[in-house]
Amino acid sequence: MQKIFEANGEYGLLDSWFNDNDVKSVLLVCGNSIKKHKVYEYFKSLPERLDVKVTFFMDFKPNPLYEDVLLGVEAFHEHGCDTVVAVGGGSAMDVGKCIKLFATLPGSGGNGEWLGREYQDNDIHFLAMPTTSGTGSEATTFAVIYYDGAKCNVDHISAIPEAVLMD
Repeated sequence: MQKIFEANGEYGLLDSWFNDNDVKSVLLVCGNSIKKHKVYEYFKSLPERLDVKVTFFMDFKPNPLYEDVLLGVEAFHEHGCDTVVAVGGGSAMDVGKCIKLFATLPGSGGNGEWLGREYQDNDIHFLAMPTTSGTGSEATTFAVIYYDGAKCNVDHISAIPEAVLMD
């Protein structure tokens, strides 16, 4: 069941969520606009406060490309992440969902091999923090990315974040 947190600028519930889930390393999928949000300081202080490593992943465009997601999966593995946190609008949410679904698949993902697969549940934690209203991406099984100019839908029940932070 999805947990919904209301922050109102206070993030103590997130501390508890990270501790309860034994989170050690977060891939934070976000745009540069995160620097304008109070939550940016929260994530910057997470390593000192809770000993949780945070890797910022901002290498994606609006209407994200499959190749952007591959870079995210690479960063997830390279930094030993166990959790994906997506902060932003629909693009950040979709990239976060795809990273979660693709990170445990075999192969390199080259030539679109991770598209159109039957995805499986995995033990990667996923938290979403929507910063725009109306996309509803934090509550759906779908993600949209582009490959070779074509719009591709990625769909699996485990793409729904296990927790959502409304701020």
